[in-house]
This record gives sequence, structure tokens and C-alpha cells, in this order.
Amino acid sequence: MNKAEKYQKNLLGPLGSERHTAQALRSLRIGSGTTGIHSAMEIKGGPSASLSPSDMREGKQETPDYHQESQSVEYPSLGKIRDIHQQVWILQNGTLIATPHGENVNPVTLEVLPCRDESLPKDKGEPIYVGIKASGCCLHCKMSGEQPILILVEKNLKDLYTTPEAVKPFLFYRNQTGITSTLESAAFPGWFICTSSNKNQPVTLTHNLGGQCNTAFYLNIETPVLKTPIST
Repeated sequence: MNKAEKYQKNLLGPLGSERHTAQALRSLRIGSGTTGIHSAMEIKGGPSASLSPSDMREGKQETPDYHQESQSVEYPSLGKIRDIHQQVWILQNGTLIATPHGENVNPVTLEVLPCRDESLPKDKGEPIYVGIKASGCCLHCKMSGEQPILILVEKNLKDLYTTPEAVKPFLFYRNQTGITSTLESAAFPGWFICTSSNKNQPVTLTHNLGGQCNTAFYLNIETPVLKTPIST
């Protein structure tokens, strides 16, 4: 008999009624400390949920599922981003700048939440909203002259998540190929977030894949650890 079964048996005692059983099982699920608190990855979609032992030995990582029911609007996923030239994003006077990562460089942390609009195309990639942690701003695409540009706009990321229909100026399709990802604007199909091969240039948009602008990013997004709500 394992620990959970022993705990359940002790709670049931001599009564054995259905009500007492339900109370015991509810108490067991809530629990405390390490036995009753589960992360979103432990509940669903954890590292061992869909990877084989051979995949885990080879160091493969599971692609995050932004449509998981366990995703909480209160806890957006956090991410770090860099391009193939090892440039990271920094915030400078309200503008995202790509700069080489160094000891005195403070890269931004991305906040990511999924778009829940089921009418979006399924073959474009994962639809996500992207914010900059502790800035109150989200990535936004708009027309400037004859082409779209990428800017930061003051916007609550949770408001975007709770909007049933896609807010396309703030929406990006993450398409992962191997270990890198592209981020395509939903408002301007065919335009991708990019960085220049020259250092200390603004992060912008391009429609020329494979040119001097880099559109492939190492995007490490971590699923937040969520605590199971405790009933009172």
C-alpha cells in the first residue's frame, strides 16, 4: 500500500460513507507542501508526457502547448530570446534594440500568452501575444508609410488573452523549425520580426527571408509554475 492509499484509509476510518470518502479524497488532492501542489507541467504536458526515453537522453525538448487548459491568465509564460548572432533584446528609450550579450547587458524577459480565437488558421504556427516583463508594453505592428513596423504599445497582456477574437496588431505566429523559431505578424502576413546583422539596431519587421536581416531566433519559453487553488 502506497502513501496516498494509507492516507486515504486513515481518513476514511470506520465511517466509510460516500460523503466521508469525497471529503477525504478532496483533502488528499489539496494537500500541502510537495504532495499537494502541482505545476502546470506536472498536471499536463510535462517533460515526460510525450517524450520517449531515447528523446530525453538525446536532450530533446518538448514544444510548449499554448492551448493547454492548465494555462493560467494570471501567470504568463516567460521567455528569453536571442538571434543566431547571439544578440539579445534590450529596452532602450522605449525601443527594442538587438545587442551582443555581455556582462553589463540586461536582456528583456518576454511574457507570452496564447490567443484563444479558434477561427485562426491552423497551419501558421502557435498564435501568441508577446509582452515585455515589467514594462506594461506589448509588441505591436502598424503601418508606417508604405510598410509595417514593429513598436511597443502600452497594453495589458491579460486583456489581450481574455479577448475572444484575435487582436491581430498584437498577434504573432510562432513557427518552430528545429531549435529556432520565426515570429510572423498576424496583421501583416509574410512580415516577420527580425534583427540586423549590425549590432545595436532596432528590432523591426522584414518580408525578405534569408536576407541580411535575421528572422530565426532561439526562443526559450518556460511554462510557469502554477499552484493549485485551495478551496476555503
